[in-house]
Amino acid sequence: MRIGITGGSGFIGQAFIEACPWDDVQFVRFVRPAVRAGTKYAGARHGEESAMFGVDIDYDRPYMMPMGSEMVFERSFEHHAGDIEPIAENEIHVAWQPDDPQLNAEAVEGLDAMVHLAGENITKHRWNESFKQQIIESRVDATHFLSEQLASLDSPPKVFISASGVGFYGDRGDEIIDESAERGDGFLAHVAEEWEAAAEPLVLRGVRTAFARFGMVLGTGGGAIPKMLIPFRLGLGGKIGSGRQFVSWIDVVDAACALWHIIIKDSLHGPINITSPSPVRNQRLAKSLASTIHRPAIIPAERHAVKLLLGEMAEELLLSSQRAIPHKLLDAGFNFQYPEIEESMQHILGKETK
Repeated sequence: MRIGITGGSGFIGQAFIEACPWDDVQFVRFVRPAVRAGTKYAGARHGEESAMFGVDIDYDRPYMMPMGSEMVFERSFEHHAGDIEPIAENEIHVAWQPDDPQLNAEAVEGLDAMVHLAGENITKHRWNESFKQQIIESRVDATHFLSEQLASLDSPPKVFISASGVGFYGDRGDEIIDESAERGDGFLAHVAEEWEAAAEPLVLRGVRTAFARFGMVLGTGGGAIPKMLIPFRLGLGGKIGSGRQFVSWIDVVDAACALWHIIIKDSLHGPINITSPSPVRNQRLAKSLASTIHRPAIIPAERHAVKLLLGEMAEELLLSSQRAIPHKLLDAGFNFQYPEIEESMQHILGKETK
């Protein structure tokens, strides 16, 4: 079996590879070649993550190494879109530039699945119109280019899974929502809708296409938990705003396994909520984290203070409510290892409290 992946060195990408249920899988990792400063995607950071959808997303760059928050070249050589770099027996790297139509057909013909997890870090700084446009381009444009490239192959992937998020639903209060719910309001809902529509070339080609609408992915390797731990360990953690907003979350192990379940189950296509079957209010999430590390959760982040600090980003990422249920995964027989927030927190953080 051959599996293509973008974002393979990101939080979820690594978990997905580690959760591989078979020994004979070859991973074809789409990696960004070295880009010149000033090009459309040159400003992206290593290990990019999307708090908007609770998923770490990474434009793979094996030929660069981090120095602080910037990227420097580890070594200098020509590496162009379409080049193939053998890495290990079960893995090859294929150079791919999101806005470059070239793609090495030999390396990607006949993939059994393509998992697309690449995008811009939306929490990099406070939102303005220019940065919001970068967010849209890094998701919508890159997905469209990739879909066109794959759809043009003689043998396109059997299944294409593209990252999306529960931000699609907007702020829904206490309403229970599954994949049949209509798009909500707000910037993130607009981004998610356009992001999913960008895969149309593959849909038209007849490729089974799934949109992984991630909730907040919990784990120590990325996502929200490392950021939350800083104030909570100091005893300064607590609910955000009223704490009554629902958080659609999922343990990173379950998120990775859910992607494999989509690959295996031919019946799964279209939008699929990658969330626990037990969404919780923000207040319970905070209490569960604090209890696991034996700290209090008594200092709230007031709504007006969060909005003053982060603006529109706070309203959409931290204060909105999505009570999403993974209806399709449950119907397809997926078994969650960590369906309750307390179980997940113990799995993620329990070792450090013993």
